[in-house]
Amino acid sequence: MFLRPAAIAFAVLVATPLAAHAAPAHPSSPAHPAYAVFAGLGPDGRPIRFEDHGTRYRLRLHGHVREGDLNTERGWKSDPDATLYVLDWQGPAAQQTRLVRRTGKRDVLFLDSHDNIARPVTRLARVTPRAGR
Repeated sequence: MFLRPAAIAFAVLVATPLAAHAAPAHPSSPAHPAYAVFAGLGPDGRPIRFEDHGTRYRLRLHGHVREGDLNTERGWKSDPDATLYVLDWQGPAAQQTRLVRRTGKRDVLFLDSHDNIARPVTRLARVTPRAGR
């Protein structure tokens, strides 16, 4: 007796443990700790928290939590070793949030749409030590 390809695929699917079909853990789950966390106060005095999870981010801003794709780029203006964080980098430029960590600094600054430091200045200080990747 020969099995048809569809029957073989069904047999493999049924025989595979359920955990293999589960969605991957969210990057902020304990299985994916934050690479770096920055926190501070916005111009309105409300807390802001930015978590770098490698290719994902979590931003708590004005009582709301945003999560999405994160891209990091090297270099900003005259600082070739600065780290530029681009939140939601695959979306339209108007919907992206950009932050910069300058060389030798432990804090990040929000940037405006022209990649200048946004006014009023919003500075977030690193609150966790850098973990190895």
